[in-house]
Amino acid sequence: MGAWCIDPEHRAAYLRGRLQPEHILRDLTAAIQPNRRFVELIGIKAAVADSRDFERTFEPEFKHHIETDPEIAAILEPYRAMGFNFIWTGYFDPTGVETSYAIERNPAAEEQLQALLASGRAHD
Repeated sequence: MGAWCIDPEHRAAYLRGRLQPEHILRDLTAAIQPNRRFVELIGIKAAVADSRDFERTFEPEFKHHIETDPEIAAILEPYRAMGFNFIWTGYFDPTGVETSYAIERNPAAEEQLQALLASGRAHD
């Protein structure tokens, strides 16, 4: 059984939590590789043996759910207005196949988010 078996609403709730301003800034600040161009927010992974079903069924369902969830879209809107971009990334190697939703690094947007949090207006 792979990670894609987690209930979609549980995944969406997890992502909504990860998208809170404090979490985004923490993730961007604490990135293991600060020169990496993105930070993963949520992903799903499957064993190589399950990769065909994963890529045919579960990955498209995962992407569709994230991209069409109205609550997630509303949360992403202010980040995009600051200049952040959200991308799909992933890999296929001997350990398995993975698809992740990530936020791209943007120093100007990160400074803006940090200022917004410092002012206390991040949750307005």
